Amino acid sequence: MRHHKILFGFIILLSVSSWAISDEQKNLNEARQHFEKQNWSKAIAEYNKIPETSDRYFLALEEKAWAYIHLDQLDKAIAITRTLTSPALVSLVGTEPYLLQAIAYLKLCDYVSVFQTLKEFKTHKRTQVEAVQQIAKKKKNGISDAALSVWMENPNDWKKIAPYLSQMPLLFYRDTKMQSAAKSNNKSLLMDRLQQLAIEENNENFRILQKLNLIEVESIQRVHIATEFSGKQGENIEKDKYDLVFKDTNEVWLDELDSYQATVNRCKKKSGRTM
Repeated sequence: MRHHKILFGFIILLSVSSWAISDEQKNLNEARQHFEKQNWSKAIAEYNKIPETSDRYFLALEEKAWAYIHLDQLDKAIAITRTLTSPALVSLVGTEPYLLQAIAYLKLCDYVSVFQTLKEFKTHKRTQVEAVQQIAKKKKNGISDAALSVWMENPNDWKKIAPYLSQMPLLFYRDTKMQSAAKSNNKSLLMDRLQQLAIEENNENFRILQKLNLIEVESIQRVHIATEFSGKQGENIEKDKYDLVFKDTNEVWLDELDSYQATVNRCKKKSGRTM
């Protein structure tokens, strides 16, 4: 893992102009268009234009990691997911980065890391998943009323609700219907829309959980039958003489996030079902 820059400019929560937001969305839309056409490299180039100060930044990282998966550049995909699955970002990302990471490790036959990813998913995301599930069922959870009240004071400013984000639908404050209801002070419509967003996210979480369960079963089966793992086929991390390389641990350093690189061992041959 190499790090040489400070992330978390967004923690300073800088204000961005409407022009900058529009420009970010344009880059994101163009990246997704390239992604749909399977122009993976062009998609990555557009995702790279989303600045670190944007609250769309981690969504762009997630989608970029999928592009690397399609390019079979698993080391780069894992390097991104190590940022996205960090405990420091639990309130800013959804559940999909864990699926991404598990798939990448499964493709590498790194079953130990697959099981570790599944463990981290349960540890880091259980509370968030259950909180969204509660909104989906009852329109509210223990903190949603407080979060909405604070946000409605200034719907254009999401910064004050940062402490609540880990138990709310992801990027709910970006939803145009939520913004419209908040600006018109329509609490009933606001809660209805929040519930709809929670239902959609809850359905997505269920889909991801099903896939993670399949990956767990597949990994368990392979552990018992596979003998294909190749010992030392890793790729060296490129570094210059001024770079320091540290082994990845569970300890979180903010200046390391988004600066990971990964060295991976590949399976000697593919086996089992295609995920």
